[in-house]
Amino acid sequence: MILGKRTRWFRRSAEWGEARAQYNLGVCCATGQGVPRDLVQAHLWFSLAGSQAHSEAQAAVHRVEEAHRLGEVVLSSRRLENPEYPQAQVRTPLLLKCDAKDEDAYMVERFGPISFVVRAADTGAAIALAERLARECGALTAGVYSTRAEVIDAMVDATCRGKVALSINLTGGVFVNQSAAFSDYHGTGGNPAANASYTDAAFVANRFRVVQRRRHI
Repeated sequence: MILGKRTRWFRRSAEWGEARAQYNLGVCCATGQGVPRDLVQAHLWFSLAGSQAHSEAQAAVHRVEEAHRLGEVVLSSRRLENPEYPQAQVRTPLLLKCDAKDEDAYMVERFGPISFVVRAADTGAAIALAERLARECGALTAGVYSTRAEVIDAMVDATCRGKVALSINLTGGVFVNQSAAFSDYHGTGGNPAANASYTDAAFVANRFRVVQRRRHI
């Protein structure tokens, strides 16, 4: 059987147990994209992905509950009820406060709705920490809010070095969600959180990376 390139990657990841790849492979089998159309195989992969989703949701809830010990709780996570999906595990974000020295808490990727407010010594230290986080741990997006031109310029330089796109004084929440949901488009390809992108010029010439910034006009 000859598989399309994308389908081969889906199958490889699905066989390793990756739920999203299992779902995508199910779609391919159901529609005949890259593989012969096979509804039995489609049902198999959909079932595997669905069973994993439940266990992953339970694990996410457990992670949120355990995360309360990582810092001072600013805003607790609470469960939201959805009448259309009564079995769904929907939680609001947990917001924690900690000091810059508490790196074991926030310098680790923590899946689930867990956020940290990190207290730094001053503005310069906060910008340096943001750059280090992007370079060492990765970042899909960054934001800065300031009325001081020198602070904005310093953050622009830091995010260029950290290779993460920067939003300057943007209001509204869409830009973070947009970057997370469509990271293949918005990632720069230059840091560990977004090391591949459909619009990454490095696919053509690996010497170049494109890091953008945006602000209201």
